[in-house]
Amino acid sequence: MGNVYQVVVAEDEALARNNLVRKIEASGLGFHVAGEAANGEDALAMVHDLLPDLVVTDIRMPIMDGMELVRQVFNQYPRMKCLIVSGYSEFGYAREAIRYQVEDYLLKPIEPDQLNETLYRIRTQMEREGAQRSQQADLAGTTYVSAEMLASRLETYLREHFSEAVSMDDLSRRFGMDPSSLSRLFKKYRQEAPIKFLTNLRMNEARRLLAGAPDLDVRAVSELVGYQDAFYFSRVFKQATGMSPSEFREQKEKHG
Repeated sequence: MGNVYQVVVAEDEALARNNLVRKIEASGLGFHVAGEAANGEDALAMVHDLLPDLVVTDIRMPIMDGMELVRQVFNQYPRMKCLIVSGYSEFGYAREAIRYQVEDYLLKPIEPDQLNETLYRIRTQMEREGAQRSQQADLAGTTYVSAEMLASRLETYLREHFSEAVSMDDLSRRFGMDPSSLSRLFKKYRQEAPIKFLTNLRMNEARRLLAGAPDLDVRAVSELVGYQDAFYFSRVFKQATGMSPSEFREQKEKHG
């Protein structure tokens, strides 16, 4: 049958409670009644202690009624399932049940086939959610590797395309992440933001061209390293090196 799902049953009438427990256990659907309570307060204490997968409750009970129990479970355990079994079909109850995302609202007397159909649907839902959690856990386990690989791919892309017009918006679209998240990821693995990394690549290539290709003027160098605006390139170059491109070239020529 696979997984065994734990159930807490809340019903103030002993005979009805015993009958309900027996039907749940006899369903053959993998549900085990781990706790029984005659009122919502005791049932809630069992919920805190046993942390069941499913709470099956009547509505009208002493001390704390079933609807308050459902409300408490909904507020405190958002993944826990609730099933109402009641002799009352008032619309107000059904509306509240919907509000607290109750799986179903069954009216007494309950036929075994009706209960089994509902339990089967609940079990299917829990199995699906369990599979989703496992998938998410597997993805979480590979997040570090995947993120590092993404940072590596981004670095490779910047190295290969630094001479082209590149912006964070362009990178965001290409790598499927918003600009701030992509920048944080790259900085985590490369210790600097991608635009800073790109600028350093461009400045290093500009220094190489200025020093080794005297036939290239500053505008040509600017375009070769990805800047269409030579004045902006000169400003960025001076911020990076402390010299203008012309001053840098003159210094290199002096020192051979």
